[in-house]
Amino acid sequence: MKGSKVILDTNIWVSFFIMARLPELKTLIVDNELTVFTCHELIDELRDVLKRDKLKKYLHETEETYTDIHFDLTEFFTIEPRFEGSPDPKDNYLFDLALQHEAHYLVTGDKKLLAMESVDDVQIISLRTFEDLMSDIM
Repeated sequence: MKGSKVILDTNIWVSFFIMARLPELKTLIVDNELTVFTCHELIDELRDVLKRDKLKKYLHETEETYTDIHFDLTEFFTIEPRFEGSPDPKDNYLFDLALQHEAHYLVTGDKKLLAMESVDDVQIISLRTFEDLMSDIM
């Protein structure tokens, strides 16, 4: 829905960066008036992933440039570690961010997270599903 509060998992950001789809991402966010949340933990994970040697050949900008783009497209929030129900404990922070700041969607490519479908009022959906949902309302 327009005006939705969204968290994009690290794998979604990296996918957009690798596939050179930043203009599409910006359009998706702006046209749908999305508020995309981030936090220290998400930024740290993004930086770590972008530094991996196996990804460097697919990236056309510096890690700093991608991090700056991430900052430009998101609103920063601080979280307190509370959630403990993620299949991968390293992803608990995503749920803390979503629940503590009332996000509507957690968009991810992680199959274990997608299997959860929702946590409280946060829907866990794939990028394809999210893009379809956003295009249906435009």
